[in-house]
Amino acid sequence: MYKWLMPTLEELSQRLGRSKLHHGILLMGDIGCGESSLAIAMANRILCQAPTGALACGKCKGCLLFKAQSHPDFHEVTTDKTQIGVDAIRQAIDKVTKTAQLGANKVVLIEQIERMTESASNALLKTLEEPTDGTFLILTTNAPQYLLATIKSRCEKIRVPMPSFAQSESYLLEQGLPVPTATELAAYQHSPLLYAEQYDQKAVNFKAFHDDFNSLVDGALNAHEAAEKWKDAATDAVNWTAQLCMQRFSLNVKQTIENSDTVVGAHWMQGYDKATVAGKKLRQAGLNKTLILAALFAQIQI
Repeated sequence: MYKWLMPTLEELSQRLGRSKLHHGILLMGDIGCGESSLAIAMANRILCQAPTGALACGKCKGCLLFKAQSHPDFHEVTTDKTQIGVDAIRQAIDKVTKTAQLGANKVVLIEQIERMTESASNALLKTLEEPTDGTFLILTTNAPQYLLATIKSRCEKIRVPMPSFAQSESYLLEQGLPVPTATELAAYQHSPLLYAEQYDQKAVNFKAFHDDFNSLVDGALNAHEAAEKWKDAATDAVNWTAQLCMQRFSLNVKQTIENSDTVVGAHWMQGYDKATVAGKKLRQAGLNKTLILAALFAQIQI
């Protein structure tokens, strides 16, 4: 369990021990916060037969079955499709309507529930409204704005925190990874997990892009050459361009205030706007990524 999530897990576990835990737990957090690990740890804790504080004991029959992914009262909804269909939800619900095989609680885990179809959401809604005894539904999402209001209203919404920079630094040191600057970590949505995940891709990282961005601004790198280099990581390149343009804009504004100048860095705001438009274009199938990046990079060189 990630250390920055322990306070949340402890609070939920305490309420479970007092029989005050809501049967529908909706874990909401930004991508890279670790909500999946929290959901699994909570499911394990609910099914543990001899819990020790916030964590499952890891030794009882329930924990051993959970670790072996064969616990009869744990049902995780998974799919290799882009959407979670109604059949997958119904199958999981059907299992928890029966008596728990180990004589205690039952858990259904559904991750990224924003992927549920409308019919799947409606099927889940019935169970959220009338759960069977000892049934807990643990749901996760990185996009709560796409959920049905009726789903959100019938769950206890838990905001999963992103770690502080100090916590991120500690985690990355434990993993044997170099600690990024705050600016570099911001390029990975302030998530040490995303940073660690992409660290091995040495040619595709924020530091390398930052160097190329500076070369573009200085005129030492051609916009088309840079676009060709970063086309396979186009989405990252566009997001990082927006971040760096906004940083330069903010710096210009600060300098303007300090120097009473009339120039406020409009060029960098235009670059940020251009990056936003480029990001939308990249989500459309069939468009030439190199051309989109080349046009963006040419903008920041003007």
